[in-house]
Amino acid sequence: MEMQPPRLVYAANLGEIRTTTKEALGILLQITSRPVKVGRNGVVWDGRQYGRGEPWIKSWWGKYVQLRADDQDVTQVEVWSAPPENAQIATARAVELASWGPMD
Repeated sequence: MEMQPPRLVYAANLGEIRTTTKEALGILLQITSRPVKVGRNGVVWDGRQYGRGEPWIKSWWGKYVQLRADDQDVTQVEVWSAPPENAQIATARAVELASWGPMD
């Protein structure tokens, strides 16, 4: 460090600064499931059922998808096609954890 303050040494050796968008960071911080098979009642992940009765199920029935969720809110998951496509399909709500009353 040659008697320099740590912040100056850090800045001098930092090199390339890489940044990302908030959306990309949000996706990277989600927990991701292994591929799960879509059944006629949706998907089951970690003992919870998601997506029963939702329209996307019909076209994905019998296929494998990956689920991504915020570990602080497991009432819904994002459904993504399996690699190599990795495209978002839908957002599925947990059947048992759904709030009371009418839903959209």
